[in-house]
This record gives sequence, C-alpha cells and structure tokens, in this order.
Amino acid sequence: MFNTKSRFRMIVSFVIFTILLFTFEVNAASLPPDPDNAALLYYQAFLHLPDYNYLLIDPVLRGGDPNSAVRDYLEDSREAIELAISASQISQCNWGIQYSQGGRALTTLIGQQRFLTYILNVDARTLAFDGDYRTSFERFLCMRKLAQHIDDGIPLNYLTSLAIDGMAQRCIQEILGSMIPDADILEWLRGRLAFFESDSHSLITAIEMDLELSIQNIRSSMDPFDTIDQIREQMIENAEDQNSIDDILNLSDDELIALAREPYDEFLNSIFKVIDSEMSYVYKYEEIQRLNSELIDEHPAVYYIIYWTGGTIDHINRMFDIQFRHMAQFNALKAAIDIYLEVTEAGQLPEMLPANLPKDPFSGEDFEYEVTNHGFILRCRQVEIGTNELWEYEFTVTQ
Repeated sequence: MFNTKSRFRMIVSFVIFTILLFTFEVNAASLPPDPDNAALLYYQAFLHLPDYNYLLIDPVLRGGDPNSAVRDYLEDSREAIELAISASQISQCNWGIQYSQGGRALTTLIGQQRFLTYILNVDARTLAFDGDYRTSFERFLCMRKLAQHIDDGIPLNYLTSLAIDGMAQRCIQEILGSMIPDADILEWLRGRLAFFESDSHSLITAIEMDLELSIQNIRSSMDPFDTIDQIREQMIENAEDQNSIDDILNLSDDELIALAREPYDEFLNSIFKVIDSEMSYVYKYEEIQRLNSELIDEHPAVYYIIYWTGGTIDHINRMFDIQFRHMAQFNALKAAIDIYLEVTEAGQLPEMLPANLPKDPFSGEDFEYEVTNHGFILRCRQVEIGTNELWEYEFTVTQ
C-alpha cells in the first residue's frame, strides 16, 4: 500500500512539474525580448547600486584586503554587478543622450559609470584575494567592455573610456603579479584580450565630434562671446577688397560658419591622414605641429572655431599622446602575458625578451626588458613628448 501511494505521489508530482514547466515555456515564449541595447541594462544596474561609500572601498581599490564590511557592500551590489555582466555581452550601446540639446545629463551619467566601474573593480580584487583568478579577470574584462560602450565618439566619453580601460589594465597587471603563473588562465586571458585591440579611429571620431559640438555651441543663442560676429570681423579684416567685404557682410550666420570651417576641415583631414599613417610617433607629432602652424598663419578666422573646440595644437596633441600612452600600456600587458607563459614552461624568466611580442608604439621597437628581483620591467624607448615621460611597466612574478 505504501509503495502504491508513494508511486502515485511521484506520478502526480511529475505531471504537475511537467505542466508547470510547459506553462512556463509557453509564457516565456510570449514575453518581450531581452534588451538589445546594453545601456538599458547599465541604467538598471545604476538603480541597484548602493550609496557610494568612498572610505569603505578606497583601501581595496588601492590594493588592500577586503574585510567583511566590503564583502557585505558587494552583496548589496550583486544585482548591479550581474546586470553589468549581462550588458557586457551585448554589442550595441546607445546611452540616449540628447547631444542636440547640449548633452545635459552627460556629467551625471559619467559619475554613475565610474561608480559602477569601482564596484566591478572591488569585486574583481575580492575574487582574486579569494584565489578565483579567472572570474576576477572576467570582471576586469567586463570593465573594459563598459569602457568600450562608453566611447560613443564624444571627446569627454572617449577620454573617460580610456581612463576606465587603463584602470582595468593596471588591475589585470596587479592580479597577474599576485598569482602563480597558470598556463591555462594565461592562454585564456590572452585570447580574450585579442577582442579589445586599440585603433586610431576612436581618436579621429573624438576630434571630429569635438568640432561638431563646438559648431553647435557657436550657433547657439547662449554663446556669450558673440563668436559669429568675431569670425565675421576677422574675415573682413583679412578681405582683399571691398567686394569681398560686401560678400562677407551678406553671408548668413550658417553660410559664414560653413566658410570659416572649410580650412579647419582640411586641416583635420590632413591630421587624420597623419594619424592613420605608418609614420613614427615623433614624426606624427612634429607633422601635426607643422600643419597647425600653417593653419593659423594662413586662416586667422579659424582661431575662433579652434577656441570653441579646444582644438588648439596642445589639445589635439594631448589627445594624441593619451592614445599612444594607452596603446603602450595595452601592448606591454599583452607582451607580459607571453613572458608569464614562458615562466610556466621554463620555470623562470627568460634572460632576453622573446621574439615577436607587441611593440612599444612610441618607438616602434621592442620594449626594453629588465629582469628585477621580483619580476621584470617593460620600458618604452621613446619619451612621450607632451609630458616628457618615459613610460615603464613593472610586473611581479610570484613563484
């Protein structure tokens, strides 16, 4: 009797489970599709972030050990972390900022993006502290994807993207030095990093967008400098004759701006060719300087557009240097992973730098390689001109 009842209960339970499962599948099929825009998940992640506690997480961000309060804080952030991970798996990301209206929400958005980055960073460091290195690296890769999603071509977003990506790379560098080199993890990480190659097109887009945003500001009725009038006065001052002056006076504001920006557009196109060329870093830097001098000498009215864009030669060269600095950091990280892999095979660091590793972009040559008491250093061979810094990257090897 007992066996019959037990068997009956099992059959009923199975039937109920099957019905529930079937019902769930039918309902699931009729649900709206998941978002195909990563920004929608990031915005949900922001809603799940706890109150910002700088004093709690800053010691961990600086390399300290996570205590129980930090772990509780991460638990409160778990939903935000999971949403960020889901967002990182979506290619498309449109933040929905109204740049035509001045992008008023951009500053607030960047603050939330940075806060989410800090949470992912602390979670990654905690995972590494617990010995879960692969998941730790996955969090840092999630940070890198967020950085990619932030870069929509707007200059401020481009620079924010590079800053967050640089933070993720430095953290990967630190965690690599805290673990005993593991060939499987290193091979996996090397493969994942291949999806994040840098190129010059983001820099070019940022410079182009800088101009378009500035032209929008010049056209704005909120322009406190009467820039259009200043452009017109400068063009009149450089006019060849009265007919040319009359033509300038008869131009509408839009026609005047279009005429004034022509030489700047040509200047940018020349710069873009230089940036995309195979020239050395030093030659590119000097060529940009030369092109800028020619522009100002030949077209003084362009100054006012340059003023609005921040597109002085110092501004453009600064962005150019930041991009090269970012490339150098990334190339050093990729080269270091290959060196760590050599350690897993030979049991010790190589005496000489292995062949065919990523290059120092400043010089176009191999990084200078120095073995230290605790690991190794990869050093650039050419200083960054704008800062006069010779960048080097120190890696620890844990045995």
